[in-house]
Amino acid sequence: MTAPSVSPADGDDRSARARASLTLAAGTLTSRILGFVRTFLLAVTIGTVNAADAFGVANQLPNTMYQLTAGGVLTAVLVPQIVQATRSADGGSAYINRISTLAIMLFTASAAVLTLCSPLLIALYTHDWPADRVALATAMAYLCMPQVFFYGLYALLGGVLNARSVFGPYTWAPVANNLIAIAGLAAFLLIYGADSTGVVPIEDWAGGRTLLLAGSATIGVAAQALILFVFWRKANIRFRPDFTFRHVGLGATFVAAGWILANVVIEAIVGLVQSNVLTFASADRAAGDVALIGNQGMSYVFLVYVLPHSIIAVSIATVYFTRFSHWWSTGDLASFRADFSRSTRMIGVASVFCTAALIVLSFSIVRMFTTHSFAQVSAMAGILIPMSFGLVAYSFFFLTMRALYAVDDTRSVFVITAISAAVRIPAYFAAGLLNPYWIASGIAVATTTACWIEAIAGFVILRRRIGAPGGFVIVRTHVRLLLAAAGASVAGWAVSFLLGAYRADGFGNATIPGALLTVVLAGSVMAGVYVVFLRVLRVQELDAMVWLIRARLPHRGLG
Repeated sequence: MTAPSVSPADGDDRSARARASLTLAAGTLTSRILGFVRTFLLAVTIGTVNAADAFGVANQLPNTMYQLTAGGVLTAVLVPQIVQATRSADGGSAYINRISTLAIMLFTASAAVLTLCSPLLIALYTHDWPADRVALATAMAYLCMPQVFFYGLYALLGGVLNARSVFGPYTWAPVANNLIAIAGLAAFLLIYGADSTGVVPIEDWAGGRTLLLAGSATIGVAAQALILFVFWRKANIRFRPDFTFRHVGLGATFVAAGWILANVVIEAIVGLVQSNVLTFASADRAAGDVALIGNQGMSYVFLVYVLPHSIIAVSIATVYFTRFSHWWSTGDLASFRADFSRSTRMIGVASVFCTAALIVLSFSIVRMFTTHSFAQVSAMAGILIPMSFGLVAYSFFFLTMRALYAVDDTRSVFVITAISAAVRIPAYFAAGLLNPYWIASGIAVATTTACWIEAIAGFVILRRRIGAPGGFVIVRTHVRLLLAAAGASVAGWAVSFLLGAYRADGFGNATIPGALLTVVLAGSVMAGVYVVFLRVLRVQELDAMVWLIRARLPHRGLG
C-alpha cells in the first residue's frame, strides 16, 4: 500500500500523532481489558442486585461529585489554557503552579465536605430502598467518597501532561487502578466466596466485606493519581505551591470554568434522575430476580458500550485537542478544519463498525458479565442494543466538544447540554412509567436520542466558529461506512446464529467460554467483511489509519 503523499515535516508530524494516538489506544485497551476482568469478578462476587446496587451507587457518587466540583472544569479548561500560557516568558510555569495549588486546595475541601455529607447524598440518589440497603450504601460511600480528591488530582496532573504533549502516563495510569481493584476482588472471593445472585443478607455485609470491597476501590483510584507525579519531570515541570492567584491569567480560566461547571450541574441532575428512576424500578425486586435491571446492571452495560469510544475516540481526540488549541491560538483555522474533518472520519471508521458489532454480538457480550439466566442476558442485551445506536453520535460529540473547548466556547457546550437534558429528563420519567423490566431499555432509547441531538447541535455551532469543516465529506464517508457495516452485520449475525448466541441452550450463550469464543469468531468474521467492503467502497480513511499504524512501527519509514 502506498502511504499518503506528505512533505517530510508533515510526515514527521503525522507519525508523531500516530505514536501518540496508538500509545493512548494501547493504554486504554489494556486498562479496559483489565476493567472487564474487574467487572467480571465484581459480577461473580456480588452480582447485580441488593448489595451490588448499594455498591454501584456508593462507588459512582465520588465520580459524580468530582465532576460537580472540578472534574469537567479541569478536563476542558486546562489544556487550551496551558497551551496559551506556554507562549509566556516562563513557558507557563507560573500558571501551572498557581492553578495546581488552587485546584489541590479545592479537591481537599470538596472531598472532606462530601465525605461528611455521604448520608445525605445516598438519600438523594436512592428512592424507596429498604433501610438496611440504604445503610450499606452509606457505609460504602464513607469509604469511597475520598476518591473525589484523587479523581481531581488525576485530572489535574494528566491535564498538564497532555498540554505538554506527554500523553502516555495519563492513559496508562488506570491500569494500576484496575490491578489493585482486581486484587481486592480476588481477596474478597477467597475470604467470603461468590454471591452472583445477591442472596447474602445485607446484615452480613457489616464490617469486613464492606471495608475490603469499597476500600480497595478507593486505594486503586489513589494509585491511579499518585503515579502521575513520577512523570511530571518528563514534561520539565517542577511543582512549587504558589498562593498568589492574581495577575497570572486565571481570570480567563474562571470564565470558561463557570460555563463548564453549569454544564456539569445539568449532567448531574440528569444522572440523579436516571439513578432514582432505576432505584425505583428495583426497589421491590423479588429475591433471586436477576432480570430486573437496576443501577449496577446499567453500569455493566455502559462499561461495554463505552469501551470502543474510550479506546478509539478518546485516544484520537486527546491528541487532536492539543492541536485544536494550538491552531486556534495561532489563528490557523484552515488547519483546524482539516484536523477536525480528518479526526472525525478516522473515529468514524472504528465507531461505525463497533456499533454493528455491539448490536450483533450483544447477547454473547453481556453473557460474559451475567449469571446463567437467559432472562438476565436478554434484559441487558435489550439495553445495550438501543444504546449502541448512539455510539457514533456519542464519539462525534465528544470530539466536537473538544474542538469547542479549544476555541474557548464553553458556553455553547452548556447550551447543548441544556437542550439534551430537556429531552432526557422527561423521557427518563416517562420510562419510569413502563413495566419495571423495560425501564432500563427506555432510558437507553432516550439516551441515544439525546446523543444524536447533541452531535447535530454541536456540529452546527462549531461550523459557525471555524467555518465549514468538510461536512459533505464527513457524511459521504459515514454513508460508505454504514454500507460496509451492514454487510459485516449480516455475516456476524449468521455466525452468531449458527453458534446459538440467541438461544439459552446455544453454544454462544450457555457458558461464558462459549460466549467469549462466539464473540471472537463472529467478531473476526465481521471485521474481515468490513475491511473488504471498505476496500470495495474505496474508503480512504482505512488507508490513512493503516499508514499511521505502520508509521508507528520503528522499522517503517515514511516513504
